[in-house]
Amino acid sequence: MYIDVFLLTVIFVLCVINTKISYFTKPILKWLYQASTQEKELLVEKVKLKNEQAQISMVDNFARHAKIQRKINAIDEEMSQMKSDRQTNHLLTRLFFQFIMKC
Repeated sequence: MYIDVFLLTVIFVLCVINTKISYFTKPILKWLYQASTQEKELLVEKVKLKNEQAQISMVDNFARHAKIQRKINAIDEEMSQMKSDRQTNHLLTRLFFQFIMKC
């Protein structure tokens, strides 16, 4: 009798978790895969460079303007790569959780 109630309770809990897996995993994954300190530092650096670039006349000082633009482009590429890596890890972890819940 007690075993039947226990098994029924366990099955019910697993079914609820299975149907609400995205509800549970989204906040956890969002917290786990938030932007790193390096990404935040790159964003701050990019904002500084854009502010510096905005103060420079492109016509009068083209070489300096272009140099800053190349730095901004390099930061954008690095941030894009980091974001792509983070999203890939996020997807793999999410798929792993879903696979575990299906078994």
